Amino acid sequence: MAIPWMLALKAVPWGDVIDNAPRIADGAKKLWDNVAHKKAAVHAEPVMTAAANTVKAITPEAAAIAALTAQVVAAEAATEAVHQQVVATLEMTTALAEQNALLVRQLAILQRRLSQVVMATAVVAVVALSGVVLVLMRQAG
Repeated sequence: MAIPWMLALKAVPWGDVIDNAPRIADGAKKLWDNVAHKKAAVHAEPVMTAAANTVKAITPEAAAIAALTAQVVAAEAATEAVHQQVVATLEMTTALAEQNALLVRQLAILQRRLSQVVMATAVVAVVALSGVVLVLMRQAG
């Protein structure tokens, strides 16, 4: 069952959202700056060079070192891919935080305008009711 929109909007603590929006946007920007500007991990040396391929007999230790070096290179490549994904995610998060801050500012403006309209409507209602009361009093009197 869907929650009625007005009930959902009333349940949101808008004061807290408005107060925290600039801090959230600043935090997202700082996080973006920290992650985006970090250098990628230093790449390991190539697993085997052309000269190593020409060696006739490879010792078991050299084979183990070559296998471990290959695993390190693969792990570094995977780490770099994850780093790029994190950077892309943080770009999106920063953009969303900035949009959220903009929406919160616009919402605050709309809330002020709505309260002004409500006050103006109340004043008009009081004036109209007073006019009706005066007209009825003159007709009765």
